[in-house]
Amino acid sequence: MKKVCLFLLFLTLLILVGCGNNTATQEKVESEEGYLGKYLEPVNVSMIKYIDPSAASNLATLTSITGETLTDNRWIRGYKNDLNLNISYSLTGSGNTFLTQWSGLMSTGNLPDIIAAGYADYEELATNNLIHDLSDVFDEYASPLLKTILDEAGPEAIGSVTLNKKIYGIPQIVSKYDSYKYLWIRRDWMENVGVYEAPKTIYELINLMDKFVNNDPDQNGKKDTYAFALSNDLWHNLEGFFACFGAYPDSWITDSETNKIKLGAIDNAMKEPLQLLQTMYKNKWLNQEFITLDYEKSKADVANGKTGIYMGAHYNASDFLLPSHNKDNNADWAAFPWPGKTEEEVVLHQLELGVNSILVVNKNFKNPEIAVKMLNYYYEKLYGETGNYDYWGNNQVDLIWAMGPLFSYRSTVNLVPYLDVQDYYQGKIDSSQLVGASKNYYKNIIIDKKYDWNIMFGKLPQNDKVSGGETAGYHLNKVVNGDYPTFTNAYTGAPTASMKIVGQQLGLDALQYFTKAIIGEKNATTDFDAFVAYWRKQGGDTMTNEINERIGR
Repeated sequence: MKKVCLFLLFLTLLILVGCGNNTATQEKVESEEGYLGKYLEPVNVSMIKYIDPSAASNLATLTSITGETLTDNRWIRGYKNDLNLNISYSLTGSGNTFLTQWSGLMSTGNLPDIIAAGYADYEELATNNLIHDLSDVFDEYASPLLKTILDEAGPEAIGSVTLNKKIYGIPQIVSKYDSYKYLWIRRDWMENVGVYEAPKTIYELINLMDKFVNNDPDQNGKKDTYAFALSNDLWHNLEGFFACFGAYPDSWITDSETNKIKLGAIDNAMKEPLQLLQTMYKNKWLNQEFITLDYEKSKADVANGKTGIYMGAHYNASDFLLPSHNKDNNADWAAFPWPGKTEEEVVLHQLELGVNSILVVNKNFKNPEIAVKMLNYYYEKLYGETGNYDYWGNNQVDLIWAMGPLFSYRSTVNLVPYLDVQDYYQGKIDSSQLVGASKNYYKNIIIDKKYDWNIMFGKLPQNDKVSGGETAGYHLNKVVNGDYPTFTNAYTGAPTASMKIVGQQLGLDALQYFTKAIIGEKNATTDFDAFVAYWRKQGGDTMTNEINERIGR
């Protein structure tokens, strides 16, 4: 599953307070019994739809093939035919243009019937009594499949929408496991520098980086390679590296001594990895221009064979590692276990909350259970016993499941197809037994033999010299099963009062300090204490206290 851009709606308090009642909402309509009970009369349901860029191009392809459009497609028709719901959009669009248009729509005082809201909006909508309390509705109408999928996302998913022991919206799920960062290493470079086993400690990994810089791993007779690829946002590439030292700069963590929540960026565990990164930069192990390289530009170092280590997500096999292999067929990438500071240490990694947005219902809408039943229907068509993933999720073009009114999938979206493909390899099942997404993965891996799909969820090219490397799916299975311990950000709620005022700036201040520490303009140890003092004084302490008060610490 390639990465899909996620979207959360951010409404302002001013707009929310100004929202008036939608007097055009029809009266309550009765339905047949059951989680998917059809309504006895047509129900008009207004929504808004953010068009994800990756889905937009596929929608255009689908339109050219089948004539389906955003407002008239198999999902819209399915809700009409099977539930008697007439879905319409008050607004569709993407990017900043959508946000501007949405603000304009909101200023008119009319909320759509059902909205996919972000956390800030969710809390404000609930506080201002503009949306339904769905606690009882969810208990009564949520199907066993919907509840299972929410359970897979972990207790933090429902916990994140619980306000005063009530839920005012239903999380739309994405896979929290997609946020896990992998340690990708070129095994052909390992052979070239005489290293044949996986690094057992972070210091062995750093020693391998040294060899990748100084021992001519690409065998071109030049000293022109880097330790690993790095972009100027730091976190995407460095999350795993920092975790090896027990440091989590972009997460709220629990202080083991006080049991209070604090930001990982100000934890003393940051000092050692920052000092090492500073040394790497000074010794030219890192691209000296990384501060000018955004996510897209940083791809060049990997594609052009300038680095044999990449720290990132499974989907980076497609946009970073595949171009490397296409340019040099010897490029042999594999995912390795993250090593701790000692051989016995197990590295604890952070995961993002697996929630895309929260489905909420206008307080004036007379059938609030429709939001729950729409999710029931959505998941039944994709994963249920009466469903058909081939038709509803991946027929002729990918991401059809994202083209309907909802945008949600499940935490095990990649694990189940990976395990099915492995069962096929082992002769436990044949291709005719593959169903749903597994058929698509089988095609990409077995039939089309796509390199990126194989190193993600298939089978690595054979390498008899280097041990320890596996596919991303191998490690994903260990993450999901708890063999690799993980935690979710300790605070995932709406921004507190001070976070709205100073949160963004303090985040930028932290990124600026860490960048300067890496390039040597700031001391990675003594100046770190000054940075922490500054961060706390500029509103960090107030923000931290608000969070701890909110969650009862």
